[in-house]
Amino acid sequence: YMTNIFNYIIDGSDKNMGKKLLKKWFRDETLIELEESIIKGNVDAIKLEADVLYQHCKSFYSKANHFMSGDYLNNVMFESLVHLSSTLSWINSWLPHLKRSIDSTELDTASSAVVLNADQLRKKWSFFEYSDVSLLDNKVGSASLLLNDESLGRFNKLAAGFKDLKLKSLALMRFDIHSRCLYKISSLFIHNNDWKLEVGGSEIDSNISGLISDLRRIEDRLNKQKMEHAKDTVFTGIDMINNMAFIRGARSISVLNHNGIKKMERNINVLQHGVRNMYHEVSTVTTLGHASTFYQLAGSNENELIAKIEAQELTMFSADDLKTLL
Repeated sequence: YMTNIFNYIIDGSDKNMGKKLLKKWFRDETLIELEESIIKGNVDAIKLEADVLYQHCKSFYSKANHFMSGDYLNNVMFESLVHLSSTLSWINSWLPHLKRSIDSTELDTASSAVVLNADQLRKKWSFFEYSDVSLLDNKVGSASLLLNDESLGRFNKLAAGFKDLKLKSLALMRFDIHSRCLYKISSLFIHNNDWKLEVGGSEIDSNISGLISDLRRIEDRLNKQKMEHAKDTVFTGIDMINNMAFIRGARSISVLNHNGIKKMERNINVLQHGVRNMYHEVSTVTTLGHASTFYQLAGSNENELIAKIEAQELTMFSADDLKTLL
């Protein structure tokens, strides 16, 4: 039943869903393995995850390959995904603890039959002969399912299915957030390829403010479903995605002056602070420092830039990024 719900969230009623980026990412086995690793806490996989994600949308900043709003889930589907993920988290919190395997060969012996007399069975397994309610609560709270070898195999398969579905639901949530970021940031570049501004200005681009609003709505949905700790899981790596989006998007800029650089840095800083406040753990740090440094370098002269490259100070940028700067 829950697998059907999950499949419907991915497929929806849109016959063109197969063209959407979410489904392309979800079909990538390497990417799914990376998502599972990140969800389990391996932050070292974040950079590789971003590289694989971008392989499916190399020229996201061009009009020909522009993201569509259909490349991520609509509000109803995302709400369903959050609810499904919350339910799966609850099931996984108690289902594995119900398992208790038994050795059927021991139960068949005469000695076991003597040991398991009526009084002991009543004391160990009956829920219906307790006059003390507190004792009944304790007994129900520690209830187990006695499973022989055959039943144990079926139980393990069921439990593994719920665990796998939870991982997939969190992975899809992460993909959705990444897709929203790429859609909004790519729109910033597609609609503004000329950054030669006469005045600096402090206004925030509507695409960036819209992205922050989307992310805050997601945060609010997670809070309402009591998934505060899951926020760090689904938002982890968003800084890497956004850094790369701002840096690679610069390849579409035809003209850039000092005022344009200031406006770009303003948008980067506002998005950085907006995202940082969404994490549950205060210790979690997210930064768009690489993107900010990139545009600061865009305002330097050629000699300064070459000197930094020769001094190995810009190893965080790819060769293509450095070509864009030059």
